Amino acid sequence: MEVTLRARTRSGSGKGPARQTRLGGRVPAVLYGRGMEPVSLAVDAKQLGQVMHTTAGANVLVNLEVEGGESYLTMVREVVKHPVRGHFVHVDFVNTDRDVKTHAEVPVTVVGESQGIREGGVIEHHIWALKVGALPGDIPTSIEADISALQIGDHLRVSDIVAPRGVDLHDDPEAIVLSVIEPHAIKAAEAAEVETGEPVAE
Repeated sequence: MEVTLRARTRSGSGKGPARQTRLGGRVPAVLYGRGMEPVSLAVDAKQLGQVMHTTAGANVLVNLEVEGGESYLTMVREVVKHPVRGHFVHVDFVNTDRDVKTHAEVPVTVVGESQGIREGGVIEHHIWALKVGALPGDIPTSIEADISALQIGDHLRVSDIVAPRGVDLHDDPEAIVLSVIEPHAIKAAEAAEVETGEPVAE
């Protein structure tokens, strides 16, 4: 997904100028990347919120239009929010190119129906997002983790996931993404049965 965001150049550094920028309804930002010096910017807080809440999330492509006529194709590299109030404190944009692969973290989405789940098992997540490499326009909004073949006690590893065309997975292939396990209540009941030698009533 691709959106447009307008930005103004920003002078001054430190907490004072940054605070004044935020009081004016804007978020301090910096744009950097290969072949360019970092540029201090300010973007509208409400517009930034809209950008960050698209279906692409943090991996949205942003056409950053800077006052004066310059335009850059960027991705959001880092967002800092206030820990209590939740408003944007700072945002980093990295200059990118449509023809050069970039890196991103993409959330995992569970798909399929597992026999283990039907038998009472539950999903235990180990990895919630995968590191990928792809052209900016090919970065998916999510990576599907198909649990159809999983029984209770089975694991789904990175190597079991089929990435979309043009997308490389950079996590350890042997890393466990998720497992189907027995509910804790069942495990506790079985443990009690082992200790006492008596069946535990359901």
